[in-house]
Amino acid sequence: MKILSIVVYFIFNCKTQAQFFNQECRELEAGERISVYDLYSQLMPLPRKYFLEKTQTGYEIYLNIEFSVADDQVIYRHFGDLNHYLLPNESLVESLNEYQRLYLQYRQLSKKEQILQIKKWEMEKIFIEKTKVCFEKYRDYITNEEGSVINLNLISKEQAMDWDDFKVLSHNVSLYPKPYRSNTRGWSDKISCETIIHESFHYLGLVDEYKDEGFHCRHHAPDDSLMAYQKVSLKKEIKPFVLYPAQFRLITRPYCDLENEKYIQCSKNSYAKMCIKTPSYCEDQSFLE
Repeated sequence: MKILSIVVYFIFNCKTQAQFFNQECRELEAGERISVYDLYSQLMPLPRKYFLEKTQTGYEIYLNIEFSVADDQVIYRHFGDLNHYLLPNESLVESLNEYQRLYLQYRQLSKKEQILQIKKWEMEKIFIEKTKVCFEKYRDYITNEEGSVINLNLISKEQAMDWDDFKVLSHNVSLYPKPYRSNTRGWSDKISCETIIHESFHYLGLVDEYKDEGFHCRHHAPDDSLMAYQKVSLKKEIKPFVLYPAQFRLITRPYCDLENEKYIQCSKNSYAKMCIKTPSYCEDQSFLE
């Protein structure tokens, strides 16, 4: 047993080191895909977790977002009176997967509780589709000054694990009723497409750049920055690109610490309660270049 433990530890340690040393600063080749994972991010309360793939015209970003309903009011607002759904109901049960069927079978739930649980799963599916629609809406639009594109894609947890079984590249998002203020960990049930895009770019390492009394140490970006005011930056008539060079570089060259140093330094105050001393270039917005 002891020998087996040593072997398992050796394999795990070797794989850990291999994953670590593969995080090198370089330009990807067309068709190449890597996993980006920062367990202890310098930038965000949540780590960066995504797949990055180089294409002929830019980059494809693949995210796995796992939704869960945190407040039953989300269900009642969307579906109304649950008494309209009575079990057994073939149309409700047919949509369930094997895990969900077993869950209902072994949990001693009342009929109303079963309906509520089924509707929670249905709501999670609705948000998966809503997110996909929003990603598609801005496909081939989010670029840098040179016209290199970043496209967002939503993938399942199974797909993420198939691509990288060593790291769990998933983001858990709870759903709350409006007027909940959406953030990286929780979304309002009335969240807009623009806010979905904004929050999704947090998962890629970008920080908030708008004025907020709760975070007075933060360094601010121009209003047309995606991380400052997404409703301004995502208006196509304003300008043809929405990401500043430093933002684009942080995402597409994630392990190039020297290239990303200015953005990283100025981002440290984004959520700080006590201001951290930062270089002077953080004040004149040149950290975005």
